[in-house]
Amino acid sequence: AYEIPKRDWSSDVCSSDLRFPSDGSLHDGTATNQIQGYNYISNYAATVRATGQANTDPSISVSPTSGTRYKKAIAIKANDYRIAANGTQGANVNPTFVPTVNSLTIGASPIGQNVINSTIYRLTYWPQRLPNATLQEITR
Repeated sequence: AYEIPKRDWSSDVCSSDLRFPSDGSLHDGTATNQIQGYNYISNYAATVRATGQANTDPSISVSPTSGTRYKKAIAIKANDYRIAANGTQGANVNPTFVPTVNSLTIGASPIGQNVINSTIYRLTYWPQRLPNATLQEITR
């Protein structure tokens, strides 16, 4: 699980869903194996890929407002994958595979694309899957 809270989404949201600014990603140095948080116009989403195959990606609706900070979290383990934002949990997704990762990129995708244009005030990494109630609490 990792938490990227208090993100200023103000200059990061594009006018179409053609660009997906990334909060950051855990990966193996490629886009083949990754856990990544990213932003749509009205959703915070995450993607998990292992050996290039994508799981179902969870998302949570948000209404980004200029100058507003958002707290977000992603948690994953086999058959248990969830995101949370501002104290609200997204639906649970059951990933069929979990990637092996060894690197962290902050503010971009694993290969340096989709760079954010805002500030990440704090990033915390936990090496185990946090309980859903904890995800909700840390993003409040």
